[in-house]
Amino acid sequence: LVVPPLRERGDDIRLLANHFLSQSRGKRAVLLSDAAVKKLCQHSWPGNVRELKNVILRSLVFSAGAEISPEEIQLGDGAFGVQAGAINLTEVEKGKILEALEKTGGNKTKAAELLGIAKSTLFKKLKEYEIPF
Repeated sequence: LVVPPLRERGDDIRLLANHFLSQSRGKRAVLLSDAAVKKLCQHSWPGNVRELKNVILRSLVFSAGAEISPEEIQLGDGAFGVQAGAINLTEVEKGKILEALEKTGGNKTKAAELLGIAKSTLFKKLKEYEIPF
């Protein structure tokens, strides 16, 4: 069975991207804008489906709203679309947690809802990142 590379299956990109979004978003409903899908379809995908999944997961981290814009999609020339040292996801995630806590006045239940994660996950991340709670 020969499966062509993702760059030759443009129609599958939207389907796969939406699948990865639905698996990862938790309580937070996030969609891809048409312009974001267009950007994804124009990429050559040297890392194939694994690269697409990683790009979608990173986009969720950078997305502030209910729709992922093309600007929130980070494509690169490195292995699987990540340029070495360009993105520190730990720092981005920590920043998003701190931002949510600030927006909710320190209310962890509301912060978890805002982030679209379970309260237990938030507590685990607070401990992991050594954020006082």
